[in-house]
Amino acid sequence: MSEAPQAGTVPIASEELQGSGLGKKVAVGAAWMVGLRTAFRFLGLISTLVLVRLLAPQDFGLAALASMAYAMLDLASDVSINLALVQMREPTRAHYDTAWTLVVLRGFVIAAIMIVTAPLMAEFLAEPRVENMIYVLSLAPILSGFENVGLIEYQRDLRFDRIFWYQLVNKIASFLIVIPAAIILRNYWALVIGAFAARVITIPLSYAIHPFRPRLSLGAFGDLFDFSKWLFVTNLLTMVDSYLMTLLLGRTAGASAVGTFQVANQIASLPASEVAAPVRRPFYAGYAKVKDDLGSLRAQILSGFGFLMLLVIPMSVGLAAACELVQQLGLGPKWEDAAPIVALCAMYALFDAIGQFTHNIYLVRGEQKRFVRIMAGNIVLRVALVIVAGVYGGVLWAVAALAATALLNAVMWFAKLLPLVGMRAAEPLSVVWRTFVAAGAMAFAVRVAIAAWPPETSVGPLLLQTLAICGGGAVVHVVVQSLLWFVCGRPRGPEQQLLDHLPAVRRKVARIFPRGMARA
Repeated sequence: MSEAPQAGTVPIASEELQGSGLGKKVAVGAAWMVGLRTAFRFLGLISTLVLVRLLAPQDFGLAALASMAYAMLDLASDVSINLALVQMREPTRAHYDTAWTLVVLRGFVIAAIMIVTAPLMAEFLAEPRVENMIYVLSLAPILSGFENVGLIEYQRDLRFDRIFWYQLVNKIASFLIVIPAAIILRNYWALVIGAFAARVITIPLSYAIHPFRPRLSLGAFGDLFDFSKWLFVTNLLTMVDSYLMTLLLGRTAGASAVGTFQVANQIASLPASEVAAPVRRPFYAGYAKVKDDLGSLRAQILSGFGFLMLLVIPMSVGLAAACELVQQLGLGPKWEDAAPIVALCAMYALFDAIGQFTHNIYLVRGEQKRFVRIMAGNIVLRVALVIVAGVYGGVLWAVAALAATALLNAVMWFAKLLPLVGMRAAEPLSVVWRTFVAAGAMAFAVRVAIAAWPPETSVGPLLLQTLAICGGGAVVHVVVQSLLWFVCGRPRGPEQQLLDHLPAVRRKVARIFPRGMARA
């Protein structure tokens, strides 16, 4: 643990990060964040598999509707102060104290708004049970506001190992609370309790693992607001985008439809949420170090994008292709309508992840205003299409509209970004086209296999069938991508990056499982 900060400053990122080791540190940070999300999803998947057998779709829908009030206010009021502190070259103690004070005040304001608007939200959704749930959830923003702001120092220093262990403890605590609560209560209150109870444990932990002790202050408000004003607008738009489906379905189709969409989307977005999303923080920290060197920035963009898509595309396409198997094995008979929604949500999450890859690049290039304008246009189009599709076609058509607009958005984000970094369209395409072609071949093979071998009904045979079909699809993908790479002359791309990482992986595995243990 680093020494306690001096009275005037908080330690800034070490100078060694400015050197040639930056790419390696970003990659290590990304690995820690992917590892964290993998651990999160493993615990979340176990939790979901248990909860879907203890609770009904309506319980998930009610919990989603109630937590939506907090989540919407949280997004709408978020000015992303942590991003400002990460990008600043030398933030002082005043910046950290002001950031912490603003977050604490924001937590109390959100809680007050939730309490006042709870009856209105329940009336709008025509679901009176939501009111009391919102009252209880109003404790969440108050607790979260007191987290130690000094943890941002670990992000500046690319010390994502510390962040990994801190957030993992939070997830484990949540898991250990929600499962017993569901066994005892057998209703939606278990999900409400699990949503925030773990914070009671982990907020004190944030002060145990970092020595910084914040004080109430607004001395650096001007500096933080100047950076964050456009991010505030961005988060307002993100709020609309994130909760459009929940509001629409809650109003037109009821809690069961909300629950079906929420659970299907949670499973289908696994690759995007557990691989693409967590690497954005270390990527952003790395971009911030080289933002004024376009050559280095372009190299980091292409390297990160190609390798990320090498992992995310086959997993997302595979989930979509095997949607019936996923529904039967993961959710059970009560969720029989979820299979096509899983497929569409997987593609929606994939296209959204491609588009969101560009967001931090706009930020470090100081093009926040342009970013907001593009995003606003995208959101207006998406809202219109999703509402029309949902009202006239139901949840399936609404999710299809989400996927279509996500693809369009990804194209627009990249088209507007390329001139900002001096990049040609052929450059990002050159590092992903082989992955797309291989994923298409894999999807075709999986669909043919499912058509010839319909899903089994018993759990044991179904598990073996899923492993066989998905394993065969993975082999098809690897073979096709490898052949394309060799035919193209083995260019320096994501395939080579993967091969470069294998020796390090083998060494780590050897340290964990030495040869003597393997022989034993």
